Amino acid sequence: MQKKTGGKVSNADLVNAVGNLKNAGFSSTDIGAYIIGNLPQQNKDDIYNAINFCFDLEILPIVNEYTPIPGTKDHYDLLKQEIFSSDTDPFLLNNKYLPFWWRKGIDNVQMQEIKDYFNRKVEEGKHKMSIINAIRNKLVLRAFAVVRNDKPFVENTCFTGE
Repeated sequence: MQKKTGGKVSNADLVNAVGNLKNAGFSSTDIGAYIIGNLPQQNKDDIYNAINFCFDLEILPIVNEYTPIPGTKDHYDLLKQEIFSSDTDPFLLNNKYLPFWWRKGIDNVQMQEIKDYFNRKVEEGKHKMSIINAIRNKLVLRAFAVVRNDKPFVENTCFTGE
């Protein structure tokens, strides 16, 4: 799957990066790797293998669900392949709804199985601090993006007030 998505990072690169971070004083609970789930033609074994690889490296796997964002190369490629049409409501492309109708990746039942698998692994002994550190990492990445792009942070989440 890494090669299909551009091959920007290999398993060897991740092993090297984790080693460098640990040598610099970071602990396993400080390190995580993002895994994109539900890419076109991806199956759940691809995600399980990525999760297990992270656990083997003693780092936190963070599974994020794929969303084809209108206007991106991915979105254009999926339109070109006729995976969905240009009049598909962007709301339906959101990762919370996509697995319920997406037929080119992982459906909602399989995605829930993956989440349950991850939670079982955490219950088997992954340190709770690793989850807190994952949240910290997200906040730091957003802060750096704001500085790098010289633009204010824009929250894209809508709250219902409930």
